[in-house]
Amino acid sequence: MSVRREAANLLKSGLSPVDVAEKMGKSVYDLTRMLLLQVGEAELRWSDIFFRIPQSRRLKYEEVIKAHPGESLFSWEQSCRARHLNAGEFYLYLLTKGSPQGDMYVYLRDLEISLHQLIRQALELAFRSHDDAWWNDGIPQAIRKDCAKLKEEDAQHLERYAYTTLTNLKDIIDSHWSEFVAVLPKGAAADKKCLLRKFDRLIMIRNGVMHPIKPISITEGDFEFIRDFRSLMDASQWQLGGGNSMA
Repeated sequence: MSVRREAANLLKSGLSPVDVAEKMGKSVYDLTRMLLLQVGEAELRWSDIFFRIPQSRRLKYEEVIKAHPGESLFSWEQSCRARHLNAGEFYLYLLTKGSPQGDMYVYLRDLEISLHQLIRQALELAFRSHDDAWWNDGIPQAIRKDCAKLKEEDAQHLERYAYTTLTNLKDIIDSHWSEFVAVLPKGAAADKKCLLRKFDRLIMIRNGVMHPIKPISITEGDFEFIRDFRSLMDASQWQLGGGNSMA
């Protein structure tokens, strides 16, 4: 195992950057270079690093920035040392502090695309009396009307289904549970109310990320929820009669 992969694995195990550096006998600056290479190779995400910095220290690093607005990195590092904070970890905090929103956007985009594809496939499988049966019989009338209106107002005039939202997808599953229970992954099909509650939390997180005017604070728990939801709804677990995989 390479040294930088070892560093990434130690970080993923729950150790802070300071603890990883100490365990490996390196400075946090040296550790930072290794971790950034792992980010570049998609072994880590920026937010994986950010959340390994303890919240108590993240708050202290933010205090340094607010106490000396507009200062240089050198001045901030000097301030950290005066406060007995690790200047190397402070630098890592600066690099990663904006990462939760961006990384969550990527997770949500991939998940939303996958769910749209899978739910359409499920509808096409369940409603086959004619070519448009999946749309006319599978999509509730109110959603069809909203999509038609949005298409008319959009210069691109995409396919009507492209205008469905996550809330619409939740309502489609709710409306046709007897059809979906046969194709959903077993864990998702086991409890309808639980699945719909998970959709509610997914929608709340999604709206906070996609509407930055009213942002939400993305927590490590939110990332754990999204990863668990992706696993729960992984395309390879759907019973659609094909070799699907999570987009």
